[in-house]
Formats: sequence, C-alpha cells, structure tokens
Amino acid sequence: MLVVPLAVAVGWELFIDDKVVVVKEVHEHKVIVEHSDGRAEEIEVAKEDTEENAKDLEGSEYEEEIEEEVEEDEEDE
Repeated sequence: MLVVPLAVAVGWELFIDDKVVVVKEVHEHKVIVEHSDGRAEEIEVAKEDTEENAKDLEGSEYEEEIEEEVEEDEEDE
C-alpha cells in the first residue's frame, strides 16, 4: 500500500518502483495510474499527509497536444 497526500489529484506524478507514473483516477482507497508505456495500474493507497509527502516538488515538463473543436455558425454560411 502506498501512502499519498490527502490532496492527491488527477494529473499528479507519483514515483513508484523507481518510475514516474501519472495519476488518471482517484478513488477513496485506490488510484489508477498510467505508466510511460501507456499501461494502466490500480494501486491501493492510504491518504495521509506526512512530512515526507508534504514537500512541494517540481513536476516533469512535457508537452500535451490540445485539439479544440471549432463550431461554425450556420447563419454565416
């Protein structure tokens, strides 16, 4: 079982087994994380603020492509 901060949220990075994973879902007693190869894993957690996990650490920098759908106004045609 992994101890995580009370405020754990989607998008957070966790360091598990010497690897960085990204939190995709947060539930009461588990989180779903995604590994760099795209594989998802369910991990049991205990939510508790500790001296170790309360440190504000800088996350990884990465680019995410965002596609926006543009609606055309039918009256303008």
